[in-house]
Amino acid sequence: MKQQVIEDVNIMPQLDRACGLDMHKDKIVGFISCKDGSNQEFREFGTYTCELKEIRDWLQENNIHHCLMESTGIYWMSLYAILTEAGIEVIVANPVHIKQMPKRKTDRKDAKWLCTLLLHGLVRPSFMPDNTQRIIRDYCRNRLFYTWQLNRIRNRLLKILESNNIKLCSVISSIHTLSAMDMIRLLAKGVTEHEQLLNCARGKVKAKKEQLIKALDGTLQSYHHINYKCC
Repeated sequence: MKQQVIEDVNIMPQLDRACGLDMHKDKIVGFISCKDGSNQEFREFGTYTCELKEIRDWLQENNIHHCLMESTGIYWMSLYAILTEAGIEVIVANPVHIKQMPKRKTDRKDAKWLCTLLLHGLVRPSFMPDNTQRIIRDYCRNRLFYTWQLNRIRNRLLKILESNNIKLCSVISSIHTLSAMDMIRLLAKGVTEHEQLLNCARGKVKAKKEQLIKALDGTLQSYHHINYKCC
């Protein structure tokens, strides 16, 4: 019976040259290398835009067309945009995937390790939306953020009204109607004259003048006007 000989499997590099970029808030460590380990170089850069452009120039001077970075927070985004605009293929990897591969932890070793992984094709790239998708995503995030802010302010405004016994919500379906908001703006300016406030009524609200007079008779103090203006 022949005895099987088990040999180590060597993974051959798939790229001739590559760069690993270890991203931090105030520092970026870069490492470039050829597939045979020659022409290696470490460089440290800052994170200002002018310094990100220095990274681009450094890569171009060394004929680097592929680089790898981790998607660390939001720090990678500006450099990614600058490098891809220059025609450099950038792979952004999930840090969880990178951490599954054992290594010793230092900034310089991280950059070297990323370069090694890229040279051997061992990294699964994250999905990177194109420019149109990134713009749409930003719009959606901003809209969601402003919606949260608007709801927070509306709730704060309603709390101020109710705590001072301004019962607009008992007469008008919502304080966000044109009639209610005009009245609230006058209250914020310190106007308490019923006649001026009632002139803001529109549509069906005009028929509820007696109820509005009672609803607007609250306990507002002068300092509450500042709260209204802040909202």
